[in-house]
Amino acid sequence: MRRYSFLALILIAFSALITYSVLNWNLPMPKQSDNNLQSFPKSENFSNELKRTPFSSEEIEVNLPSEKRIAQLVLERYYTYCKHTTIEELRPDSPLRALSREELLKLYSGWIIKEDLGSKIVFFHTITDLCPDDLTKRYVGEKNGFVAIFYGQPGMKEKVYKMIDIPFSELPLQLQSQLEVGIQSESDDHLISIIEGLAVYYDE
Repeated sequence: MRRYSFLALILIAFSALITYSVLNWNLPMPKQSDNNLQSFPKSENFSNELKRTPFSSEEIEVNLPSEKRIAQLVLERYYTYCKHTTIEELRPDSPLRALSREELLKLYSGWIIKEDLGSKIVFFHTITDLCPDDLTKRYVGEKNGFVAIFYGQPGMKEKVYKMIDIPFSELPLQLQSQLEVGIQSESDDHLISIIEGLAVYYDE
C-alpha cells in the first residue's frame, strides 16, 4: 500500500515539472529598455550623416569663399626708350588689396600675366617711353640742325625736352663732336651753364 502511495507522489511531481517547463517555454522574451538605446543615433540616415562629415582638409576647403584674395601682387613694367624694367610690389595698405582676384584680372586686362602662383601674381606691361627715373634726367645734343635738350641720358632713344635756337653749324667742331655724343647734365644749374656756354659761340 505504501509502495503505491510513493509511486503516486512521484507521478504527481513529474507531471508538475512537465507543466512548469511547458508554461515557461511559451513566455515572451523581455523587451530591451529604451534607456539602453539612447547612446545610439535614431536617424535612419546615420550612415549618410557620417559620409557628409568632412574628415580631410580638402573637403573643408570646399566650403571656403570662391573669390580668393591675392596676398602678393607685383607689377613689372618694361620701358622701350631706356630698356629699363621697374618692379613694383603692392603695398599692404594699398586699396587694391581689397579687390578680389577676379577684379584684379579685370583691372589689369591689358597686361600680360607673367607669373601666377595663386596667392602671388605678377603682371607685365611694355611702355613706349622712358622710365620714371630717366624722365628726371637731361642731356644736351643736336636735333635737326639745332641744339636740343633731351630727357634721359646719352645713348637712349631721343625724347626732346626743349629745342634751343642755337644753330649746330655755328659751334666749334669740338663742341659739335660733344653734342653728337651728348653732354649729360648733372643738375638744373649745370644744364643752364651748358646752354649759356654754347650761346657764346652764336652771334645773331
